[in-house]
Amino acid sequence: MNQDKMSKTENEKPASADAPVDDDGVDRTLIRWFLGLTPLERLRMVERYIASVEKVRNGRQRS
Repeated sequence: MNQDKMSKTENEKPASADAPVDDDGVDRTLIRWFLGLTPLERLRMVERYIASVEKVRNGRQRS
């Protein structure tokens, strides 16, 4: 095994459960934060997000 392959293998360690980002690039801190909200808080957050997306869409249509 050459040096390049060996260093790649050493760097490819699985992410621990405490890592902020997993191997797929998923930000676990956001997931933990969202799951820490109550169902009503989650719903309100999603509604605010939808409203902001609609606002951006409407703004682009007028231009």
